[in-house]
Amino acid sequence: MKSWEISKKVGKNHENAKLIEIWGTYVINQIK
Repeated sequence: MKSWEISKKVGKNHENAKLIEIWGTYVINQIK
């Protein structure tokens, strides 16, 4: 959920938020 908070802060730049969301998903997959 932290990645969602970051993407919300960077929500002004939709592309950056999308990249952060992908990065967050990548980290979650690494933890699994």
